[in-house]
Amino acid sequence: MATESGGLLSLRVFRQDDMPDLLAHARAGNAEAFMLAEALCGALQAISNAPRKAPMICGCCPRSFPKHPFSIVLALPEVDTPMTGLSVGICKRCATEPEDIRDKAVIALRKLFPDLRPVDLGHVHQGGRA
Repeated sequence: MATESGGLLSLRVFRQDDMPDLLAHARAGNAEAFMLAEALCGALQAISNAPRKAPMICGCCPRSFPKHPFSIVLALPEVDTPMTGLSVGICKRCATEPEDIRDKAVIALRKLFPDLRPVDLGHVHQGGRA
């Protein structure tokens, strides 16, 4: 993932109530929404398939999923069509607002990428990247 991204990752926050809207955009033919929905479904499948004795846990605390409500952050290479990515679950006890969830995901991702630091690129139009 680090090679594909060239060091630049995009973090996408999805709370549980975001899924219907994402799926609607995917069904309407939005290719990016379809890719995100597919990645999100893969993360949810991994959570549900985790062994009962070794469940997936929050990226910031030891609360298990799916027993407790959570959000998922997709960390994807900032390229047009990413081929790899990571997902991080953040429980509602650790964060509930998108910015706070993203910040907690950065903390969790630093365990894998110690040099990770958020960069604000400002407002980017829907049709392109800065």
